[in-house]
Amino acid sequence: NTSNLSGIQIPGVQNHLSSPKFCTMTQDLDSLEPGMYDDVEIITIQSCDVNEDEDEIIDYSANKKIIKIPKSPAPKRIPNNDKYLNPKSPSAVFGNAREFVRPSRFFRHLTFFYSERKLVTLVLIHFVATMVIWTNFFLVKFNEQQNKVPEGAPFYWWKRLAPSLEFGAMHAILFQMLLIPLTMCKFSIAAASNTMLDRFIPFNRSTRIHIHLGYTWAIIVFIATIFFFAFFGLLCSNGDQKICDKFTSEIMITGYIIFGMCIIIAVSSMLRNKIPYEVFYGIHHLVFIMYAITILHTLDGDKGRKDPSSRSQTFKWFSSTLLYYFCDRAAMYLNHRYITSIMQSRLVRSKRKGSRMIILKLERPSLFQFQPGQYAHLRLKEIDAHWHPFSIASDPSSEDLEFYIEVNDDRSWTGKLWNILAGKVDLNHSIQRLSRRAFLEFEMMGPYGTRLGNTEAYSHAVVVGSGTGIVPCLSQYKKHVRQMLRLDPEKYFSEQEEIHHLVLKMEKAKEESKGSLLGAALGVKSIATKEEMKKLSNSFHHEEPNAENAKEIRDKAKKAALPIFGVTFLMLLPVIGVTIMGLTISFNTLPFELYNGLTEILQAGTIIFQFFFMIVCTCFWDRNSFFTYVDICILFAAAFSNWFCFARGLWGNFSDTHLIYYLFIHGYMTLRLWNSAVKPRHCSTRNEVVRNGIIAMDQLKFVWITRSATNVSKIAPDIIECYDALVAAWGEEHAKKVCRVSFFITDPDMEACHSLQSELAHTSLWRSGAFQFARPDIKAILEDHMLERIYDSNRPTSNTLLAFCGSPTLSQFISEAKLSVDISTMITGNKYHSMDFISESYGGFKSNPKKAKNHGGLLSPASQGSGEGEKLYI
Repeated sequence: NTSNLSGIQIPGVQNHLSSPKFCTMTQDLDSLEPGMYDDVEIITIQSCDVNEDEDEIIDYSANKKIIKIPKSPAPKRIPNNDKYLNPKSPSAVFGNAREFVRPSRFFRHLTFFYSERKLVTLVLIHFVATMVIWTNFFLVKFNEQQNKVPEGAPFYWWKRLAPSLEFGAMHAILFQMLLIPLTMCKFSIAAASNTMLDRFIPFNRSTRIHIHLGYTWAIIVFIATIFFFAFFGLLCSNGDQKICDKFTSEIMITGYIIFGMCIIIAVSSMLRNKIPYEVFYGIHHLVFIMYAITILHTLDGDKGRKDPSSRSQTFKWFSSTLLYYFCDRAAMYLNHRYITSIMQSRLVRSKRKGSRMIILKLERPSLFQFQPGQYAHLRLKEIDAHWHPFSIASDPSSEDLEFYIEVNDDRSWTGKLWNILAGKVDLNHSIQRLSRRAFLEFEMMGPYGTRLGNTEAYSHAVVVGSGTGIVPCLSQYKKHVRQMLRLDPEKYFSEQEEIHHLVLKMEKAKEESKGSLLGAALGVKSIATKEEMKKLSNSFHHEEPNAENAKEIRDKAKKAALPIFGVTFLMLLPVIGVTIMGLTISFNTLPFELYNGLTEILQAGTIIFQFFFMIVCTCFWDRNSFFTYVDICILFAAAFSNWFCFARGLWGNFSDTHLIYYLFIHGYMTLRLWNSAVKPRHCSTRNEVVRNGIIAMDQLKFVWITRSATNVSKIAPDIIECYDALVAAWGEEHAKKVCRVSFFITDPDMEACHSLQSELAHTSLWRSGAFQFARPDIKAILEDHMLERIYDSNRPTSNTLLAFCGSPTLSQFISEAKLSVDISTMITGNKYHSMDFISESYGGFKSNPKKAKNHGGLLSPASQGSGEGEKLYI
């Protein structure tokens, strides 16, 4: 029973953890890879019944150990501190919650929508906007066909419905073409990510939004084209010669070209990870030719038509955003383009797997300012004219820009760069190898992308990187160490203690006055009293949990999870608001009298949306906010507007003034609901405290999960150098308080692991147990971090940034683990400790063929990003 192996103590085995030594194994025994524990290779692990005195090494020969593991339940993993052993401590509560609270499959899927609520809300709004546009133009064409097609004509309903469906689909396609250029404006996205727009729009997901829009556009084009040929082919086959002649008209020829280009672009996008980047990049630029042909598609002014201007001129839809894209690209080339040279380069090759990596340090231009998490485009004229994006690993205040470049085959740009730096390519210059590197000049554009969280708003950070996704985390780690080196340790800790107590005082003062308008009217307190919190926490404090206690724990956990369900429901309200506003604009601008029922739909939708806004405003939002009272004014204005429209019979027949008034009211409601749905659940008062000097976090935990011991051997020295500088300035004890580093290495190449040990065994981080040859227990890492915050009496409040860079699969697992820890924190009454999650994901989801058992409702770490069969991308 592999569930009993988690956290069991194995005598004689060193796992590079703080004493006592624990070895965590949550995967199937048959798939367990040999690990490294000092100089001992664990080959076999047997499960059998043994006495307490016999659960030791039973065989030792040829550097092999066979270990017997008792079948009895293993002790629970708890931090190594006597106060954590108290059965009534929060750590015991966390353990009970982990044991008894098992989220359902539905809840696990719900966590994705909760953690990605910015992206999900935007995607839903895009969907309803597309459907509203399709509906508007469908109704326009449907009414037009009613006048054109006489009753009783052959294929009467086909002739009324098919052109209407096609007309709506065409404008839905144009809407996607309007939005796509905006997702490619890298200069604007980087600038907008530091503005208020970042509250609503997930700029760190701009690439995923671009892919979503592209596939939506391609799918609508494909379906509309198939439906078009089916309809017109049916009419042509029944002898309608005019329809047959249209298949060879100029507008059809341009349509064929557009459809062909759409298929080519869509297929190349689906194969983007299998074809050379240069091929994908070149094919993707066919989209600009397609935009030009789309303009010509309706710009002919067919003289045979009674009203040539009745064709929808496509350039009116996307010319503005396309022009804005070209302006953005011009700004990139003119303002963010630099020439730089190599300061240092190192070539790293894994002997066993043959993987290669380039560590490249370039001279930093004086005007190049970036934040951790951003990237730059590089181009080398000796290779080709293409730009290639790479994340920056340097400290933002460093004089150099450091890149860790994963090398593909020799035909790729990275492979050619490897060969040039290795001296395998003749550049037609009679220079030595070392001077060859100095001779190379790189063109660079940037920085672009979004930062890895606003660290100034957080007291702590846990940054996790998997594979080459560690690069942005390295930049954040170096920035934190550099900030610490500028501070005096004694003054820093003294100031931080004062700050935390001041923050706690402010938090308590805010909570005492916090509450909804309805609660104030009824005299209901907004927060639980100390006695209620104590009773809530004590419900978990049982050494021997029974069925009744387990039910109580589950009930309390469900109560703690209610905000997740509430926020997920709240995401739907701004979507409803956009739908109502879109239908209002559509129904009031249609050039004909509305069909029966459309006015009633508008009336009912408006009243329902306003009702939900009133409920949220009066029952959930804080009455101390200025905007809450603005909300009340807006509700009164909405009520008056509804009465006026009913009294005058204006529904569906708004004037321009009435329409602007209506959109102002409902636009405000929609933005308020949108902001409430996507904002962090806990807003720290840390930024409100006036502080002098450098703003720095209390602690940063740096976690790297990798399958390459070779990469660790080349990158770790820089990490160790930074940490040693901090230890030299602050002392080891103080350095551990502000910075912790952990490596989880799952490389099956034992020779590389032995080599890594021999290289780094003398370093301070190795001696402190930072290097572990095992898969990490992400949930345990987050739980231990939260328990440390709870037990830190000098810091009664904390707001932690959990940042991850790596595969989407592992990102989703970390999100689920974080929410599980949030629930445990809530049910123990530790409301002054919170955690926010931000993710920068690369690549796509990949399933693991070996699914470990799921205990506690969450995927086990063995099936995640660093597991067997998982490939990580940068």
